[in-house]
Amino acid sequence: MELLAQGRDCDIYDCGDGTVLRRSRKAYDQTHEARVLRYAAEHGYPVPTVHELLEDGRDLIMEKVAGPTMVEAIQRRPWQAGAIGRRLADLHARLHEIPGPDWLPALPGGDTLLHFDLHPMNVILAPSGPVVIDWTNATRGPAGYDLARAWVLMASADAKVSGPLRLVLTQVRRRLVDGFVDAAGREEARAGLAFAVELTLLDPNISDAEKARMGALAEVEGR
Repeated sequence: MELLAQGRDCDIYDCGDGTVLRRSRKAYDQTHEARVLRYAAEHGYPVPTVHELLEDGRDLIMEKVAGPTMVEAIQRRPWQAGAIGRRLADLHARLHEIPGPDWLPALPGGDTLLHFDLHPMNVILAPSGPVVIDWTNATRGPAGYDLARAWVLMASADAKVSGPLRLVLTQVRRRLVDGFVDAAGREEARAGLAFAVELTLLDPNISDAEKARMGALAEVEGR
């Protein structure tokens, strides 16, 4: 099998038959994520089809979704960053129409299905339309928390880009973020911003530069 991608916890392999294997390196049980994917699919949300779980949940076999991520699309056509931000906002709006099931952990103040990591790296632009992946952090709560979390990540994440794109990275990032926040609802996203920053800062993998950008965002938008 061909290794396609590596995340913090899992490796993704191409099975060669139209499916991929998502294998946990730490024997993490992916049964919960498979259940979330099936629940979202039942409500008409665009996610990869789950085929089966193996090895006590360590291995998850899913549909292979072809296409670039939103990040890759921006790298190819940076002038479309604003439009991609608006497209991401639409995916959030569609998601937040789905009620959060009672078997998901809950955040106070709402009962909506939240992805809680729905940013451009986790959206594949397939020929049939965007598909949302990586539901490890799925929960239920106020939609504004989901919007704020995406806002924080897009505005602060270190960008691994080179060449001409690095020279205009600040402008591209601003267009992406503004396109998203304006379309999603700035006031609703702003209401969850302090919570999203506080939670994201708990991640031990956050760099000092990312922390500084988060602090600046919270200071400017939290007023």
